[in-house]
Amino acid sequence: SQVPGEVVDRPGQSDRGVTSPAVGVVSEVHAFPGDTVRPGDRLFTLRLFSEYLQNTQKELFSSTKETELIQEQLDRLGPLAETGSIPRTKILELENQLRRQEVVIQAHRQDLLTRGLNPPQIDKVADGHFVTTVDIVTPPRVKEREKLVTIQQSSFQEGNADEEGFAFEVQELNAELGQQVQAGQLLITLANHSSLYLEGHAFKREAPFLEKAAQNGWKISVEFAEDVPQYWPALDQSFEIRYLSNTIDQASRTFDFFISLANQSRAYQKS
Repeated sequence: SQVPGEVVDRPGQSDRGVTSPAVGVVSEVHAFPGDTVRPGDRLFTLRLFSEYLQNTQKELFSSTKETELIQEQLDRLGPLAETGSIPRTKILELENQLRRQEVVIQAHRQDLLTRGLNPPQIDKVADGHFVTTVDIVTPPRVKEREKLVTIQQSSFQEGNADEEGFAFEVQELNAELGQQVQAGQLLITLANHSSLYLEGHAFKREAPFLEKAAQNGWKISVEFAEDVPQYWPALDQSFEIRYLSNTIDQASRTFDFFISLANQSRAYQKS
């Protein structure tokens, strides 16, 4: 039997929101709706106003200097402890202080990493050069748990569309130039539609057949309406029901089922 359906976004895969890591003001916007961005590309530059972030930088610098002072004492007093001029307990006490400071430094560095600073910036903070601006960059690709079929590529340029060619499209700007933003506030919405769902709408009488198809992994035949074959190659993938909805739409009296779709894409370069 035939049932209608439509291509829909895949929750958690198709769209991606990028948030602010700290309180700040948007000082530069580097990407705009319609732009293509790859993981690591700059999206925004924020001028930081976070008191917490400034205190963390100050604590990292202070702990780093304290570690250097302790190490200097160890270098100076170590030979004296070997000759018995000072008690060995003094060296053990300094070594314990050094280990505690190293733990504190590691915690501060990790905190700054989660706030959007990169390792070279954190190294500068440890030397006393505090960071006042931070770049918000495109996040990495989210790996899918399930193994999807390979997308048959039709490309205008050399190369594939795996990790190298993976990119997001800027779908919506949620913050403006000069706007003050809070930690966790949505700045930009990105989209990548390489992984989608086919959402089918079936009546209750068809439920037993769909349930068996899902349980047994039966292949589903899919016909795409209004496709123009000469513009796209035939889909080289098989379709299986991933899951069935557990609710019935009150208006249409249908329930939905979902099939994974590896979307085709073409890439081209301009300017």
